[in-house]
Amino acid sequence: MNPGSLLNTLSGDEPNLGDVWVWYEFQRALVGEETSRVLAALGAGTGPTQSRYLGKTREELEADFAFQVNELGSAAAMLMLASAEAAMRVDFVERVGQKKKDPVSRRLREIHRRRKERIRLEEDILDTWVSKAAEPDVKAAVSAFKGVLSYRNWLAHGRYWKPKLGRPAGYDPVDVFDVCRQLLTATAYKAV
Repeated sequence: MNPGSLLNTLSGDEPNLGDVWVWYEFQRALVGEETSRVLAALGAGTGPTQSRYLGKTREELEADFAFQVNELGSAAAMLMLASAEAAMRVDFVERVGQKKKDPVSRRLREIHRRRKERIRLEEDILDTWVSKAAEPDVKAAVSAFKGVLSYRNWLAHGRYWKPKLGRPAGYDPVDVFDVCRQLLTATAYKAV
């Protein structure tokens, strides 16, 4: 594919990392409000009226809401990671299509000529940033992002194995947001 026409492949529909974070906070607040409402009704002796809550003890309800929060966190993490990957791929397309002259762009164009449409996030895009970027914070940001990709793969493939994550305690949505923001800031992506 001609590097100039590569720009025409962009949909413009990629999620913005900040928007995903705002969505997560909004959803998290809704779960928190529902938790408070249901537990308050239970404590007042009236009990919740929705069928999904009927007959459950306080402990069961608390466990149900904790599950909702955890699943929401996993979904938000996936969206944040997808957003960061999309940003890096859009940046790739723009650098190749606009024929920028910096070392990162030159290397990405070489990769595009060789691999065409089979561009790999880690080996092609992220490794290029590590090897060609002059900014010292890029290597740390890329390393942290690569660490969280194992979490993304674990989530995306159904969580059926014991993951070997980039950090012993795993990742929560705040961790994932911070890692993604660090990557996009270090690579000077415009939509952070």
